[in-house]
Amino acid sequence: MSSRKEEALELFKSGKYNCAQTLFLVYYDELDIDKETLLKLTSGFEGGICKLGETCGLINSSVMLLGLKYGYTEMNEIDAKEKLRKKVRRLIKEFKDDHKSINCRDLLTEDKECTYKMHSRKCEDLVSEVCDILEEYM
Repeated sequence: MSSRKEEALELFKSGKYNCAQTLFLVYYDELDIDKETLLKLTSGFEGGICKLGETCGLINSSVMLLGLKYGYTEMNEIDAKEKLRKKVRRLIKEFKDDHKSINCRDLLTEDKECTYKMHSRKCEDLVSEVCDILEEYM
């Protein structure tokens, strides 16, 4: 198990951070941003964007992490734009191949009659999986 994945699981299981914050914290060493700012930046992605069940916080954070690492600052940076697009699209495709969706409610709902449950064992499994995927892309 990678040390980032171990750290991510430990942070997530502590209950102090949401999944999006957890990913940013374990890649903090590769970012030019202070911890307080990154925690605030990622705080709204819990539960599929403020508990709406939409795009999983792990996916949102992954896209932001890739943007910070490979992103561009001007529209005419064609090579950087294409590199980022390829990485983000591959990451999302790889995730969807396994889960069919990137939405929190779809990922966490076992039975269509039940509401989804955040910070569950399923979330822990997704944190672990996304850490493995990100190791390829970061």
